Amino acid sequence: MVAARRFVLLGDYGAGKSMTLREVYLGLAREFRSGRSTRFPIYLNLRDHHAQTDPTEALIRHGTALGLPSERELVRAWNAGYVHVILDGFDEIATPGWVGSLVKVRETRHRAMELVRGFIRGASPGCGLIIAGRQHFFDSAREMGTALALDQSFETLEAGAFDEKQIENFLKSRGWRGAVPTWLPARPLLLSYLVSKGVLQRAVEIGPDRAPAAAWDDLMTLICQREAEIEASIDGQTLRLVVERLASFAREQQEAVGPVTYSQIVDAFREICGYDPDDRATVLLQRLPGLGPADAEDGTRQFVDRDFADCAGAGDIVSFVSAPYPPMSSVLVRKWNSQLGSLGIECVSHALDKTKIKSAAISVAIREAAALPAGSSMVGDLARTLLYRDERLSSDRSLVASGLVFPEFRLDAPNADLRQLTLEDCIIIDFEFPRDGTPATGLPYFRSCDFQRINGRSSKSDLPAERFDDACSCEQFSEYGFTTDSILERSLEPGVRVGLVLLKKLYMQRGGGRQGAGLKRGLPQNDRNLVDDVLRVLERDGLAFHVGGAGDQWVPARSATGRIWKILSAPSTCQDPLIDSLALVKR
Repeated sequence: MVAARRFVLLGDYGAGKSMTLREVYLGLAREFRSGRSTRFPIYLNLRDHHAQTDPTEALIRHGTALGLPSERELVRAWNAGYVHVILDGFDEIATPGWVGSLVKVRETRHRAMELVRGFIRGASPGCGLIIAGRQHFFDSAREMGTALALDQSFETLEAGAFDEKQIENFLKSRGWRGAVPTWLPARPLLLSYLVSKGVLQRAVEIGPDRAPAAAWDDLMTLICQREAEIEASIDGQTLRLVVERLASFAREQQEAVGPVTYSQIVDAFREICGYDPDDRATVLLQRLPGLGPADAEDGTRQFVDRDFADCAGAGDIVSFVSAPYPPMSSVLVRKWNSQLGSLGIECVSHALDKTKIKSAAISVAIREAAALPAGSSMVGDLARTLLYRDERLSSDRSLVASGLVFPEFRLDAPNADLRQLTLEDCIIIDFEFPRDGTPATGLPYFRSCDFQRINGRSSKSDLPAERFDDACSCEQFSEYGFTTDSILERSLEPGVRVGLVLLKKLYMQRGGGRQGAGLKRGLPQNDRNLVDDVLRVLERDGLAFHVGGAGDQWVPARSATGRIWKILSAPSTCQDPLIDSLALVKR
């Protein structure tokens, strides 16, 4: 980094932001020590400076923590322009908790960024700056620019998950030469964790043909069994239950990964085992699988990966469906600040199938949770489980869930029916109407909800008035550029048309993939007869993978997303060899 250059580094949890900043810090320190630069780096973890607003105060605290003989020397160096400043974790200094509306959330975020703005405004012309935080912490680039007081001197960089090639190279460097599973987590932090725990090889051997939820289920079992073998105070299954309970504790925080305190870790052990941990169990609790240090000073821990936390968080949901009555309901139902992500919902559904719990039990659990003071969060996760399973909420009365934050809410389940459910005062980040134009007749009723993005509709007047009240608001509407109907209307070979529809369904939907039956939905009967042949072409070209199992699921290849978007946007002119292969598929 050259003097006076300024960057904003964005990335999801576990993408490697802090490791990147560590390398930058070490490089700048080497330049200073060698005499090639007169400026030295200062690295501030913003989590340690909560509620501070003045750079001078933050630098004094930092110098005191380092044990410097005169911490004010850092302030003098800063004022004189002899430092580069690295600010890590702007997303970790905002006031936690749900505060009631999207407007108030933004106001809170803006107030929390006062320290960052102070560093930017106070930086001398020769001072380099890097500010890092979560990719989607702010609702938009405009909000981020305003909250952080960014100007045109800042460049925005992104630390992303590994792509397919990078995962392959990473695994090769660890001695793996086989196929790369499509479900394998792409975050460097979790892959490094699997290496450090010595289970990466066995994790990869779970197989490339497993559905993501089933593979994660096996991965959790594998990791917990290994830890239990090292310290045999409890068995692997019991250890997994402890981790799952801790994931429920973590969801009470602003982020689903935690942090959690040591007392909460002990509480989770006590709730599962029924007794206090002995000396051997205490050793095990200090290195619970899937967790890493959150704060070295207070000893808090957090999950190393959001997907790992999601998979673990599914455990208590399934336990509640199995027994939604007291005394277990008082233990399992909590006020969570974050709903499960897509993988978590898939893991809930997988576990329900695995334990042979009937679908009717989900409706019973929703009714019981809705009657509990803190039950809204459980209702939200179970309602999305019904959507994923394309099933109906059975209730003889109207149910209400309020104050929830949904990372996403998809309505691509034509048979699901949630009309007996009202969602009130909720925030929904990504809301998706069916991409193939299928009417979403089973919508819940949305009352006074704030939407960040609604995909599939052009404006508020385009929303079904009988399911959205006037108090609902939306920051951004987005119509899909192409639908199943628009593709089918094109003058293309039948195999090409069907191929484009399948690619749209596979690559334009979040989550682990699509059910085989869902891929045929929306196609004319003659075209449905081509689906199996088209899927074989996509599988041969490495663009779709059949993961089998009870759900007959097909998943996309992560590395091909850019290529697929080019094909879908211009199938007649893209000159991709896939189009020629699809054209050979005949009725």
